[in-house]
Amino acid sequence: MDSFSVDNIAAMSEVLYIVWILIAGLFYLFFTIFFYLCLWKIFVKAGEPGWYAIVPFFNFYILYRICFEKPLPWFLITFIPVVNMVVIILSLVGLSRVFEKSVVFMVISILLCGLTIPILAFDKSEYCPENRLNLIFGGNDD
Repeated sequence: MDSFSVDNIAAMSEVLYIVWILIAGLFYLFFTIFFYLCLWKIFVKAGEPGWYAIVPFFNFYILYRICFEKPLPWFLITFIPVVNMVVIILSLVGLSRVFEKSVVFMVISILLCGLTIPILAFDKSEYCPENRLNLIFGGNDD
């Protein structure tokens, strides 16, 4: 009967909580490293140095340079709350376009919030810069 006292149950729950936090932290670390690896591969496919993927904020600018004709305005409006979600969706559309993926792939990419990034990183698709998005901020000045 003593093995199920309140103190023992509290101690066991604390240990289980710590184990759970460690397991969740390891999963988070794994997926973060995997995402940066995928981003690295996408940057290399697009002709950019891969290490740009691990530089905070700059990696978003490079991603927008891959997806959009004029990346700077898109990068700046990324810092506006709620609008940034629209920009992320547009960048997923842009990634699908520059790697010449289908509309179905584009829709899946939007609905699954970027879970198609590993597919773009590891498939045989090629970067096609002429397919970059040219929205709102104008195109080439020729």
